[in-house]
Amino acid sequence: MIFTKEKKDISAGSNKPQSLFERLKNKALDIWEYCSKGVWEDKRDTLKIRIVKTLNLTIRTFMSADLQSKACAMTYRTLLAIVPALALLFAIGRGFGFQNLLQNQVYQYLPSQRKALEMAFSFVDSCLAQASEGIFVGVGIVFLLWTLISLLDSVEESFNNIWGITADRPLARKVTDYLAIFIILPVLMICSSGLQ
Repeated sequence: MIFTKEKKDISAGSNKPQSLFERLKNKALDIWEYCSKGVWEDKRDTLKIRIVKTLNLTIRTFMSADLQSKACAMTYRTLLAIVPALALLFAIGRGFGFQNLLQNQVYQYLPSQRKALEMAFSFVDSCLAQASEGIFVGVGIVFLLWTLISLLDSVEESFNNIWGITADRPLARKVTDYLAIFIILPVLMICSSGLQ
């Protein structure tokens, strides 16, 4: 790496050497300049230069693709979808008579979050009770499925954006894959409890 040598301050007509702070500041600026732009002009092929180029591309991509705000949005959507996901999971579990087993499995997976899970389970019970009354049966099930499908769709869209994939899968394929995930997940949880 080529950095500038010690610079002299020529202000006010005197040639006094730079202070330690100024030399460190200039050295840091030179390193920053090299790492951000100068590394692309360096034709040497060493491990250090490849690492600097890789880090440079990684940081540029992270900043230009706005990955931090996408991660925040995915976290927010996931938190909003927890109750509908648990509701669908327990609705399927009730259909097979395994609701208590599923509830115990969730407690076992997240032992430190017992209070939060109890609150979520109370929301799930009220959500299922409202979704299973009269005219709201169909609307409630459609709402639950739409919430979960839109969550997985946003996750898939974010990953496609990160990896530079421009062609989306057909909507029918997405819906069938996502529904298969939601229907198979409770069965897999029940099977995993049987293996322990």
